[in-house]
Amino acid sequence: MSTKNLFEIQSKNQFLTIRFFDFVDASTVEKIRDATQNKIPSQAKNFIIDLKNVNFIDSHGVGFFVSLLKQAHKNNGRLFFTGANGQPASILEMVGFTGHLVGYADSEAEAREKISQLV
Repeated sequence: MSTKNLFEIQSKNQFLTIRFFDFVDASTVEKIRDATQNKIPSQAKNFIIDLKNVNFIDSHGVGFFVSLLKQAHKNNGRLFFTGANGQPASILEMVGFTGHLVGYADSEAEAREKISQLV
């Protein structure tokens, strides 16, 4: 099962960035779940979710983000979304991913800076 062009993961210092492309839906989550479990260390705590290239998120995508949020909180870290607009931004707001639970930034650099100020 190929995960090429669905997502990419980049680890830099204390931050783990996951970039998604196109959709984060049931099909995408099914394809990437095993791959991300192998690539995301259990001690990872600061997640940056880049959604600038995402046009659609469904409940499966939200569920995946909840699992990352749980890991971040368990490890005393943070979860930030970058580039969310349109339908993805509306869904995140509708399900309650507010500033109390997660952060938002325009870019990865801004997210890293905000997380560094919080820890």
